[in-house]
Amino acid sequence: CLRQEVQKKEEERERSLSAAQEEAHRQLRDSVAGADAARHELDTRSQEQAASLSDAREEIVKLRSDLDEARSEGECLRQEVQKKEEERERSLSAAQEEAHRQLRDSVAGADAARHELDTRSQEQAASLSDAREEIVKLRSDLDEARSEGECLRQEVQ
Repeated sequence: CLRQEVQKKEEERERSLSAAQEEAHRQLRDSVAGADAARHELDTRSQEQAASLSDAREEIVKLRSDLDEARSEGECLRQEVQKKEEERERSLSAAQEEAHRQLRDSVAGADAARHELDTRSQEQAASLSDAREEIVKLRSDLDEARSEGECLRQEVQ
């Protein structure tokens, strides 16, 4: 009788131990599945942020290209204006000398603004937020360069 009772208790302990092990395995599987899901979510967010940053960088490159093109066009227009000014220079009065001074100041201001833009661009390239701020600045400078180009075109005409 004692052996049977001991054997029953051992069988009960084994069943209890087996059930506890099964529960521990289930909890471990659930934990691993939760960690995998969290890792997948983080990977997805990381990929989305990387894509967003890549898009912002591409837009920065495009805006810089547009800005360089506008500056190049502005430079060509400046050269054309200068040729016309040189042709008329012999007959111009002191008022025209003032116009030359203002043009030189404008060119120096544009160069200073371009230098400041380049400096800011290098400092702000590290983060997506800064890249978005730079996009706004580059758009503004592009509009300004186009506006300056339009003024120079009118002056050429």
